[in-house]
Amino acid sequence: MRRWGLVIGALAASVLALLLAVRSIEVRTDMLAFLPAGQTEASRLVLEEARSGAATGLVLMGLEGAPAPELARVARAMAEALGKPGPGAGLFEVVAGGAGAVPAELFAHRYALVDTALDEAALRAGMEGVLRQMRGSAAPLAVQFGLRDPTGAFPALLQGWMPASAVRVVDGAWFAPDAGDGADRALLLARTKAGGMDIPAQEAALAAIDRAFVEAAPGGARLLVSGPAVFARDAARSIKGDVERISVLSTVLVAALLWWRFRSPLVLAAVATPVVLGVAVAALVVQAVFGQVHGVALGFGATMLGVSVDYPVLMIGHRKRGEAACATRARIGRAFCLAVLAALLGLGAMIGSGMPGLVQLGVFAAVGLGASAALTWAGLPWLVVRADLAPVAAGEAGWVRRVEGWRRHRWAAVALAAAALAYLVVHGARWEGDLQALSPVP
Repeated sequence: MRRWGLVIGALAASVLALLLAVRSIEVRTDMLAFLPAGQTEASRLVLEEARSGAATGLVLMGLEGAPAPELARVARAMAEALGKPGPGAGLFEVVAGGAGAVPAELFAHRYALVDTALDEAALRAGMEGVLRQMRGSAAPLAVQFGLRDPTGAFPALLQGWMPASAVRVVDGAWFAPDAGDGADRALLLARTKAGGMDIPAQEAALAAIDRAFVEAAPGGARLLVSGPAVFARDAARSIKGDVERISVLSTVLVAALLWWRFRSPLVLAAVATPVVLGVAVAALVVQAVFGQVHGVALGFGATMLGVSVDYPVLMIGHRKRGEAACATRARIGRAFCLAVLAALLGLGAMIGSGMPGLVQLGVFAAVGLGASAALTWAGLPWLVVRADLAPVAAGEAGWVRRVEGWRRHRWAAVALAAAALAYLVVHGARWEGDLQALSPVP
């Protein structure tokens, strides 16, 4: 029972350390971290706009599957619900979808956005035109807009931006051009206050849109949603799902292999202890260096740290029953150090890639591997000796001797590597240059 207490206690302490580390880090999931850092002021500006610019918070909505008057009613109800106090209050900066949808900021800065004369003659002509309009049926509009914009700067701005706009207005709601098949689609445009890469804020905003659609009693109407904010949310969900599936599957497969080899739950617990602690140390170091941890670095980095399982397996698998820890380390020391060094060198390409996401992934994996190896070398022997962990026979070992016989053909591996190198020299490597290949959203 003392053996069980030591091993299970060590594993429980490492899991607790990992949970505390995960709670203390900030995880981000946007794919912009896998773009190269800007080398010029202009490129850095483009990347910053892609990360948190006004366009990243755009949400485009379409309503279809019902008659035009019904779609217009649902669109007006959604626009009103998203703009009034409630569960979605404060999430949207602009909600537009009808003839009266004029963003206040756009109107306030109209003179900075259009080349309109502001001399005495232009102002006089504009005011005279407003006075004529106030004598006719357009007097309410002249009072509301004409007195505030006598030169007509705002209409000129809209005409310049939408010279060939085919958007229709039906019952006070925007509609897409008639496709000729009799199907109508009402349109809504919203912009969230948060940037498109603020995934929790986008989740809340899109949930508010779904809630407003349901509360509008849509009947047979369907809601379509698109835009950068939707892509960011879907990308985050896709990344999270992939990370969870890969992590669970890899853990199950490694655990099954170790169980088949050692036939002991104590060995599984002892092997997992330095690996779990390595993940905790890697997460904390990446948080300290970069200020946050990317979801890809956390998920796939933890999966890559499955390589560090080799280190405690070396320690336990080469120990003879009753042998002291120093004797085991002396026998496997060279192979142990070579395995650690080879793994660390393999991560150098990611660390030097220049892409923040890949750099994080490389640092995470390198720190985790180093920490797991150090903990295995310095701390695991104490646990192995006190719990008296050593491999057991896994059936008839004749097949192992036959596999060992393949070592006399090891020079074939050198020939294969030389052939691969020659192919790359002659034909060159095929590089993927399309950034769309990095996107998890179809």
